Amino acid sequence: MNRLFLVLALVVAFATVQVNAAEPIITDNNSVIVSLASWKGETVNVDIVDAYGTVIFSDNVATINGKKRYQLSQLPSGDYTIRTSNDLRIEAQVVTIQRGEVIEATVPTTTYKPMITTAANTVDVNFLTGGKRTNVVFTDRNGETVYTNSYEGNSVNKRFDLSSLPAGDYTVYVSNGQVSKSRRIVR
Repeated sequence: MNRLFLVLALVVAFATVQVNAAEPIITDNNSVIVSLASWKGETVNVDIVDAYGTVIFSDNVATINGKKRYQLSQLPSGDYTIRTSNDLRIEAQVVTIQRGEVIEATVPTTTYKPMITTAANTVDVNFLTGGKRTNVVFTDRNGETVYTNSYEGNSVNKRFDLSSLPAGDYTVYVSNGQVSKSRRIVR
């Protein structure tokens, strides 16, 4: 019940401050402003996540607004992650709150999401991996693996030819241990 009260107490208001950075900015000692200027697309998701990994507030924001302020003074003291994302990337920044004031923010980190596209008998996987080992797995409708491989390096850019597989439903999974994505494919 207390958590519900805290979430409801989180007041969201539009910012009136000029922001040029792509990450949350501390202002007024009790709020953050998320700049939306560098985000492509019509909307982005903004999540506020507590130290246990629980999303305590989620917002879908139109990027045309340019920026959005999140009042954090009603949250208990601790570390919170401001996570902004769209279909291509996730930007995260940890802020520390003490006695209702935002006192510290880490340097933001950017993680890219895998892109999986299909055409006729091919599947393209494009992924900026951040140097992490990336696994690509194809399974059939019964969950049996029909292809698996691991890739090293800063990116995976592969085209997979599925023409030798029998017609049916398949799923491709792409994961580097930090970010995962799957997509169902009908061949």
